[in-house]
Order: sequence, then structure tokens, then C-alpha cells
Amino acid sequence: EFQDGTASLPVVTNSGDTNTGLFFPEADGVAITTGGSERFRVGPSGQLGINGANYGTSGQVLTSGGSSTLPSWTTTQPWVSIAP
Repeated sequence: EFQDGTASLPVVTNSGDTNTGLFFPEADGVAITTGGSERFRVGPSGQLGINGANYGTSGQVLTSGGSSTLPSWTTTQPWVSIAP
């Protein structure tokens, strides 16, 4: 059994890198932290969060603007059916 931990002091780490690992930010949730900042979270209902509890919703995809930007959730356009 582990304590909850925080982004800057996760409870599961490797030797020599104490601000990178796993912590438990909420009941039934788990998060990954690197460099002392939360990067990825799985919420209690299976939601996926980026940089904290920034959960996407149905119809959204995770996108990246490139190596110098953070990923974000983007709403996709619904499929358009074209009759033959």
C-alpha cells in the first residue's frame, strides 16, 4: 500500500530521480509525473487526462502542435456520408 504522493514527490520512483514516477491524485485515479509536473492521468471512470484532470470527451482526439507545444484535445468533425 502506498501513500498518495504528489506531482513533485511521487510515491513510485526510481533511484536518483525522485520527481518522476507515479502518484495517486484522487480516489480511484493514478497519474504519471516527469520532472515534477503531472503529464498523464487516468481518472476514476477511465477518463484520460493530459497535464492534470484535463479530460477529453467523446468525439475528441489528442493532437500535438509539434515538439515545442503541449498536446491538447481537439473536437473532430463528424463523418459525412455521401450518397452514391
